[in-house]
Amino acid sequence: MIRSLVIFLAVLAPLTAAAGTPALQSAQRMVAKGQLPRALQTLDRILGRQPRDVRARFLKGVVLARQGRAAEAIRIYTALSQDDPRLPEPHNNLAVLYANAGQYGKARTELEAALRTSHSYDTAYRNLSKIYAKLATLAYDKALQLGGKNKKTQNNPLQLVLLDNLASVQPSPARPATMTPAAPTLIATAKKTPPPPAPRTPRRPAAEKPATRAPAKKIAVKTPEKIAPELARAEAVVGTVKAWAHAWSEQNVGRYLAFYGEHFAPPRGQSRSHWEKMRRRRIMAPKFIQIKLTAINVTFRDDTHAVVTFRQHYHANTFTGATAKTLTLTRQGKQWLIEDERVRR
Repeated sequence: MIRSLVIFLAVLAPLTAAAGTPALQSAQRMVAKGQLPRALQTLDRILGRQPRDVRARFLKGVVLARQGRAAEAIRIYTALSQDDPRLPEPHNNLAVLYANAGQYGKARTELEAALRTSHSYDTAYRNLSKIYAKLATLAYDKALQLGGKNKKTQNNPLQLVLLDNLASVQPSPARPATMTPAAPTLIATAKKTPPPPAPRTPRRPAAEKPATRAPAKKIAVKTPEKIAPELARAEAVVGTVKAWAHAWSEQNVGRYLAFYGEHFAPPRGQSRSHWEKMRRRRIMAPKFIQIKLTAINVTFRDDTHAVVTFRQHYHANTFTGATAKTLTLTRQGKQWLIEDERVRR
């Protein structure tokens, strides 16, 4: 079972008085200070009085997750997602816990459920992209018949975000109460001046108002259907970078060099042929090489250009070190090829 997942708590706005009781706010402050046992006692007292309190239940799941009591936290978040399927946060945190246990398929299912509840839920998008990248890595390992024996890819932290409050739960709106007196006023006006049948025809232009308001309602959000191509491209790019690192580790120079496109510019103004000779000597000289990549991040300039940043850990019998690196890749046909390689200072 994989335990290398790094969990980060999202930094969200603190609960307001309208959004929680003083006891609940006190429990949240305890969680923020790392006083987990005290926070758990406070939450149990709240739930003893109000067992259906959604915010208290959610925060208790956060405390249990941070205490390493994943099974109990999963039970709480599962119950919350069943009680109110409209909440995205329980699905997100279930995904983090499942991913921590190496159950990436379940994690993906929960994140997709979170996106169905809120298409603009940024945390779920970011976590889902990391899950897809992990699944792509595992699929690549399986293709190489490495499976569970590849400890290098298993130990890469996903760094998913565990949310620590319910941002989607809003306080009860007070507006309906202020809108109620407006209705009788309109009715009274109508009774004073009953409109004859003929004057109603000129009022037809009022039907044009929805046409002017319609554009304001069209909010551009990334739906799961729109983000799928981007995730597929990210999987392909991550798979290419992993394969490049694997060829390097295997000291397969021919395959390693094949990942560089024809427009690749060698550093320090070297010619391509001189650079390839240098790389061949450096790759073949050690008795063994192990390349491990962590903190991989992919951004796209457009559909055919990707920038990948990561931390490169190099280990050989002659040298061991780590450096931050950036690769720029260009899609040529169905392949992604390296066009630029830089060490980040």
